[in-house]
Amino acid sequence: GNLDTMSSNFNTLEETSNMMIIVITIASFIILTLIFIFWIKTRSKEVAIYMSLGLTKFNIIKQILIEALLVGIVALSISAIASIPVSKIAVNYIVDNQVQQMEEQQIMQQGQVSGYDENAGQSVKGTEVKITPSIYGTSFATILILEVLTVNVAGILIMKKKPKEILSEMS
Repeated sequence: GNLDTMSSNFNTLEETSNMMIIVITIASFIILTLIFIFWIKTRSKEVAIYMSLGLTKFNIIKQILIEALLVGIVALSISAIASIPVSKIAVNYIVDNQVQQMEEQQIMQQGQVSGYDENAGQSVKGTEVKITPSIYGTSFATILILEVLTVNVAGILIMKKKPKEILSEMS
């Protein structure tokens, strides 16, 4: 019946959402890597001075990573606050769209000769949005992994050089 169609539409929506998450994660990795490359290059004089003062490359990368994680925590906090109202708006839009499609399908089928449809007249009520702690945990873990990977990939470009090489490139 129509509810089966609506259910299959939501399953397709879940598959689409999962694919979008994968694409967004890959795009985020590329964008963050480019941002950190730019960020580290703008700080190359600072990095060269730290290296010439004897700080290890590991400690310099660790400092940059800590700064990135602090920015990530602030961003995650803001998104956590905004996620529930934004999710409610999105779910209401999706459900309304599905109900409208179901109603249009019923109107198209009215002229056809068929048996009694037990699902006719049913509607979707009381949609609920829950963002569980596991969703927040997964989001935090993903951001942590992305930041660690991107800072290290970006750091390779500058950390393979000696302080003298970095400073001579700047003049």
